[in-house]
Amino acid sequence: MSEGTYGIVWKAKNLITREIFALKQIKFEDQQQQLKVQGFPVTALREINVLLALSSHDNIVSVKEMVVGSGFDKVFMVMEFMDIDLQKAMEKRKYPDVLRQAELKSIMQQILRGTHHMHSHWFMHRDLKTSNILVHNPTGRIAVSSSKKI
Repeated sequence: MSEGTYGIVWKAKNLITREIFALKQIKFEDQQQQLKVQGFPVTALREINVLLALSSHDNIVSVKEMVVGSGFDKVFMVMEFMDIDLQKAMEKRKYPDVLRQAELKSIMQQILRGTHHMHSHWFMHRDLKTSNILVHNPTGRIAVSSSKKI
């Protein structure tokens, strides 16, 4: 489990297919007050819409579906699971095991491909940093998350 600005992320397994997913629980500020006055958080709606619009690209985190739990305050995005963010991956690779030139080139190409896809669909990230770039360790695949529309 990890907690971000807009939600809590859980690691989950589909018991039938054995696939691993990330469940991002939408965070309601003051849950009871927000549900009565404002309804669903606008920031969460924006993130869901952006990720659904862009998730067909290999270097953008994909949203599989939305799930509602037992109450209106239990709403989850079912997303592909990525092992680690780039910041933590780089912290693990201390000297002398620094990233090789080929690894750096691959990381940059994947980040630029994902960013190009966002820009070609008129979205801008606004918070592109190593903790928002996810890495899938077995394949070395990079995916950008938390996009914002301009």
